[in-house]
Order: sequence, then structure tokens, then C-alpha cells
Amino acid sequence: MNQIEQTPKKGIFKNSEPIEISHYQIDRKKFYGKGQYGAVYGCTDHQNPNRQLCAKVLKVEDVDQLILKREIEIISVLMPIQKENKNLIQVFEVFNEKQHGSVYIIMELCQEGDLKQLMDKRKKKNQLFTIDEAIKIVAQIANGYQTLYNCRIIHRDIKPANILISNGVFKIADLGMGRVIEDMNYAQNFTKVGTPAYAAPQLFLESKFSSKADVYSLGVIFYQLIYGQLPIQANTQPELLQKLRSLKATPKQCDEQCPTGFVPQNIRELIQKMLYYDENERCSWLDVFKSDALSQILSESNNQQIPIQITKSKLQSITSTVQYQNYYRVEEISNNKILQITRILTTKSDLANKCHKYLQEQKSGQTVFPLKQGELILLSLSVSGYRYKLIQNILGLLLNQYYQLIPELQEIISPQELQENSQINDVNSKTLKEYIQKTLNQSILLFREDECKFFNSSFKRDLPEVKELKKNLEQDDGTNYLFFAQKFSFFYKFFEESFSENKNEPNNQKLLKYLDKMNEVVTQFSIQEFLKTRPTDILEKSKSLS
Repeated sequence: MNQIEQTPKKGIFKNSEPIEISHYQIDRKKFYGKGQYGAVYGCTDHQNPNRQLCAKVLKVEDVDQLILKREIEIISVLMPIQKENKNLIQVFEVFNEKQHGSVYIIMELCQEGDLKQLMDKRKKKNQLFTIDEAIKIVAQIANGYQTLYNCRIIHRDIKPANILISNGVFKIADLGMGRVIEDMNYAQNFTKVGTPAYAAPQLFLESKFSSKADVYSLGVIFYQLIYGQLPIQANTQPELLQKLRSLKATPKQCDEQCPTGFVPQNIRELIQKMLYYDENERCSWLDVFKSDALSQILSESNNQQIPIQITKSKLQSITSTVQYQNYYRVEEISNNKILQITRILTTKSDLANKCHKYLQEQKSGQTVFPLKQGELILLSLSVSGYRYKLIQNILGLLLNQYYQLIPELQEIISPQELQENSQINDVNSKTLKEYIQKTLNQSILLFREDECKFFNSSFKRDLPEVKELKKNLEQDDGTNYLFFAQKFSFFYKFFEESFSENKNEPNNQKLLKYLDKMNEVVTQFSIQEFLKTRPTDILEKSKSLS
């Protein structure tokens, strides 16, 4: 969404009174622009008045709930690490005020507008981009995408209007169409979204696509910056589709000459590979990152910031997967209330992960429990939902996002306590943030996969608890992990008979051990008891977290 654009001075609110939310004031008189799903207004942080901010305001009734859900999910994934990449728009807080019918996303203000506005302005003045300028812009977009790639996020709407500019720095924005996926290079079925002129052929002509669809979109931008026009000229959508089909037999070729001079061969070859019709032939993001056309500038960008891949490798050299446990699955009870609760919730999420893993091994075979399809789906969904919502609350504790906390946690933690705790930047805080960010992606994927199985399966849904679960999923009831805890406890007891056979099988014994433990934890460990419970009382340290 454009932050600064020439639009009618009309927002999405009927009055212009400022909105006070937490320590922010949203100025509805300072209207910057309106996009497909919301509007952008001026914003002031009372705690840091010099910070340049704006607020993206989404009216819940106007936004597709799935799009809203995914944008908030992706923001949650990126918030712990976004400062490490200057080419991503920085989001500071998200307030999901459903009772008021709005979602407020507080983010950095980019006062130089977006790349589309810059391109239009330069075209009007007949000031075409030089090849060096084009390379630097594309390299910055690619640098921003490195973080998305490492977090397994596809954008699905890379276009000039979604590239914002601040102090000459180009930043990827607007992740409303984004998705967290398992494999960035594996083509999958996705909803077809995107802007026609920049969308890959697969979004129109085939059923599956991967992150390489975003490579194509960046290839279109690269071509447009250098040659001053789109690689495919079409006046109607049918004409565009016909020309996209022709790419299969006749790939786009780049001329040696552009309006501003000679185009080096390595640049031409890279753009051509980015614009191949077939995803198997089109270059991957890793090819883009390593290309000699962009690698020098990408390297310079990474020298000015802390790139994700370095952060992770450093962390892995210091902290293996198992060693993470040393920071939260401990025998001590911390005097720091928020650290103590964070450790307990993180240990609970590990327990849920173990339960889910062993449940997935129950799909087939003579030695497994005779669970019916619906029973396995309901148990798996309850466990993965519980874990995902737990992790959202943990992020709330670590990132000073009070709105992410369930009411029961808000009763024992004040906003001021959370704010003060967020200023602590010791090894405990850093490591927990890294670990939770690392596991968040997986928890989203598992939950969404179980959710799809639930909606696509044909088992009977007569139980009131199943109907209640369906309603909750459709409404996406915030971060309430206790709801999923209750559903797990009910289903585990209700399906008790199915766990009566094959009890002596080693894997079945492990599953029962963890299911019993999880049932005990969700029913007997109250929020107040968190403060006097050792994390190892919930789950002992293990050799692996699998």
C-alpha cells in the first residue's frame, strides 16, 4: 500500500478525531493514502515523539478475514528480526481491536512514497533510470526478500507500488497476500492473487506455483527500470494471457541497448532467466542472491546490517537445537515474573510439539492405535492450535505486544511491567526470541495444515465441541490457547477407547506418555501456578526437540 500518494483527502472514518491506542495517537486528519484493504494515517508515539511513524488502519468488515489473518501471522514472524534488514518495512506493533471493528498496524513512515510514484515521476520528466540505478534498486529489493526467503514467506504481490522509499532506501511492504510455506522452491496450489502486469504466468495459466513467482515479478520490475517499459505490452487481459502463453515457446529476450546505454550481458541473462515461463527453468531466489549482477551490492548491503543467514549460523554455532533448552527448560524458578512465565509457556509448546509428532505417526500400520480419521484430525488440530496460540502469547511477552496476551495473563502482568521487561536485552531474552522466531513458522504451517484437513474431511460433526471448534476456526479467536487446551482434554478423554489396543508398542507408549502429560499440564497447571512451577516439572531436558 502506498503511504504517500496523491489521493482524495478522504479516509475510511466519518470523523477526524484522533485515535488513542496504547502510547500511540493516530491522526485521522493526516491522511496519507488508501489501498485495497485499508488506509494510512499519521501516527505519533508519545514515548518517542521523534520517531517517524504512520498507522495502517484496516476496517475488519472491509477485509477478507483470511488475508487479515495471514498478514498478522507474517508480521508476527518478521517482527523479532525485521530490524536486521533495512529493506523490509518495519512494523512496531499491531493492535487487533475487533471489538471496535479495526486493526491498527503501527509502522515506519516512508516519506518518499513508493517505486511506482518514482517511476511515473521520472517518466514524466523523461529522466529514465540508468543501468546502475536499476541494479541498485533491484539489489535492495532482493536483499529485503532474503529475510522473507529465510522465513519461508512468499509475497505474491511484488510490484512497484509495494516498494516504499525512505531516505533513498527501498523497502518491501504490504504482506497481505503473503503466505508462510514449507518449501520455497516446491510448486503448490495457492489462491491466485497479484497484479496482472507483474504476476507470473503460473498465476493465470497453471494450478501451482512457488516462490519463483516472486522472482518473475522482480524480473518484470528489473526489465521495466532498464528498458523504460514492461516486458509484455498488452491492453487487455485476454491479450496479456495470450502473450504469457507465447513465453513458453518464445522466451523474452533482452536487447543489448536500452534508452540509457549498453546493457551488460550478465544483467540481460539474469533478467531473461527471471522471466522464463517454466518454473523449472526460471532461476530461483538463491540464484538471484548469488548472481554476479547483484552479488556485490547485496554484499555491501549485508555489511551494513546483520543479515539473517549470518545471525542464524552464528546462533547455531553457539546454540544447537538442544542447547536452546538451557535458557528455558530449567530447574530454577525465576524471580523475573515475565521470564518465568515465558519459560513455562515455551516448555509447554515443546511438549505439544512432541505430542503432535507422535500423533502423526499414527496414520497407518498394524501397530498403531485404532484411531478413526476424525479422531486423529481433532486431536492433531487441538494440539497444533494449542502450540501455535501459545507461541503467539510468548511473542507477546518477548516483544512487548500486550494485545497478544490472553486475558488471564493480562490479569497478572501490567502493560508497564511488559514495557520495562522489553528493555532487558540479556542472553536469555535474545536466545528466547531467536528460538521462538525459529519455531513460529513451523507452528503456523502445522496448524494451517491440520485446519485444512479439518475443513476438508467428511467425518461427522455432531458433537457440540466439534461445532464450537469449527466456529472458533472460522472466527479466528485471537491467541486463546486455553480454548485449544480444553478441546484437547475433551477429545482425549472422549476417544479413550481408541487408545486401549497396542499399548505395548514403544512408539505408542511414548505417545501415551506425552498425551497424558499434556492432559495433566492443560488441566492442572493454572496461570497463577506458573509463578511457582519449575519448567522441568512440565518437561525434562532431552537430547533432541523432535
